[in-house]
Amino acid sequence: MWRSEAQMVAYRKRNRLYMQEYRKKHPDRIKASRAKWLQKPGSQDLMRKWQRNWIQKDRMEGGQRFGGNRLKVLERDGFKCCTCGMTENEHQRLFQRSLTVDHKDGQGRYSATKNHEMTNLWTLCLPCHGHKDSHGNKESQGRALTVDQVKDIRYQVASHQASQADMARKYHISEMTISRVIRRLRWKAV
Repeated sequence: MWRSEAQMVAYRKRNRLYMQEYRKKHPDRIKASRAKWLQKPGSQDLMRKWQRNWIQKDRMEGGQRFGGNRLKVLERDGFKCCTCGMTENEHQRLFQRSLTVDHKDGQGRYSATKNHEMTNLWTLCLPCHGHKDSHGNKESQGRALTVDQVKDIRYQVASHQASQADMARKYHISEMTISRVIRRLRWKAV
């Protein structure tokens, strides 16, 4: 099929870039396809295996996420949410993903200057991370959404003009909070 290995490598690169764009343009299709796949027998076990492999890969690569401090922070905090105490196992069971590591000062993934110091990182579950980013934390005060911002988020995402990640960057809040706004778990009246 392939004339050379270089052709195969070029094809894989093009396909990877295409799929990245497709995921950005069609998050609803990806979500529906994943939900359908997760209903198949054995898919939950396979998903857990992939997640374990992801954690092992993170360990083998030296944990480059969060400046190499992600695993250190999780171990320091005992694999528990610092706010509510939810354990890693409970979090995996409820959300099918690992606990999150968060920047207390907000200088993380989308900031020009990243602060990956151990004292600036803490372990949070998804609900506490969303709550922290929307309100209730000294570091995030002033980030509570206004009615106009909520309407803008819902319009932009519904009309596929922006992704949830784009809105999270725009308003400096977590994607989990954006998801809750869209699903009307937050700001139900608007």
